[in-house]
Amino acid sequence: AHGRDLGRIARRFKRAWAGARLVRPNLWVIAPLALPWHGPWVNRLNRRLVASRVAGAARRLGFDRPLVWVYNPLTVDWLEALAPGLVLYHAVDELGAIPGVSAAAIRTAEERLCQRADLVVATSPVLTGRLEGLAPGRVHHLPNVVDYGHFARPDLAAPADLDCIPRPRIGFVGALADYKVDFALIDAVAALRPDWHWVLIGQLGEGQPDSPVPACLTRPNVHFLGPRPYDAVPAYLNGFDAAALPMRRNAYTAAMFPMKFFEYLAAGRPVIATQLPSLDGYRPLFLHAEGADGFAHALDEIRAGRRPDPAACAAAARAHGWEWRMGEINRLVMLASRPRD
Repeated sequence: AHGRDLGRIARRFKRAWAGARLVRPNLWVIAPLALPWHGPWVNRLNRRLVASRVAGAARRLGFDRPLVWVYNPLTVDWLEALAPGLVLYHAVDELGAIPGVSAAAIRTAEERLCQRADLVVATSPVLTGRLEGLAPGRVHHLPNVVDYGHFARPDLAAPADLDCIPRPRIGFVGALADYKVDFALIDAVAALRPDWHWVLIGQLGEGQPDSPVPACLTRPNVHFLGPRPYDAVPAYLNGFDAAALPMRRNAYTAAMFPMKFFEYLAAGRPVIATQLPSLDGYRPLFLHAEGADGFAHALDEIRAGRRPDPAACAAAARAHGWEWRMGEINRLVMLASRPRD
């Protein structure tokens, strides 16, 4: 446990005792406590801590046959206590590939959850294909999306802390964990193109508090700014000349669809990305880079003014908004709720 963990625990205790909060019309939020481990006795205790609290709040609010929408397969032991009318499993990551997570526990729970779920939504083709074998005919592929209006803000001036960083700038915004981000690639590209300055925004070592500091951070053209509030991110993107997805190749990234992709496009930034199966269908919208040489060549292309069509990129981001995805999920829920013959 680190100091940051203790702060999070304190905040969770505070939220847990706050009860159900009305945050918007017809939208209530509760934050029940749960133990962060896995095992028979922990699962039984979490069922009492979480499921009973949620079910009690639902009864008080007059819910009848609720839609239970879950992201974590380990919740499978709690589902029936919620008396669900319909169960939706939303798979957004290959959770078993995260370092420190029990892959066997996730897979076992996921198999049971897919047997129980009325509907499964997966954010990448790899996840969709794998889960189709567990829930045939009930799996649907819907990629991650963007709040277009939040990120398409060309009127915002770049923040002052970017002024001391020379241009051109290439930026990354997100979790700076070494099972996701290829820091060795960043280091190699920074050496090949010392005139380009990298700007890294996010929590360093997120989920891996004991991971070493990446060697690339010692380079004069690699700048680590730390986390920034969500509301401030569009302004930082406006200060980039290019946006990067320098992801590692492993089981986790093969199944991910980076939310940053459409956020970058909405902000009007040309995107350079390493090979990600989820982005294969969007190749005209970004510059694909293999290895440090390929990444450096893509930077040269952008500097020369050769980049994917900005209008096409903006149109794709606008089409992949939350309204579109929620409309699709609502349609699928209605279909799954129809009485079966």
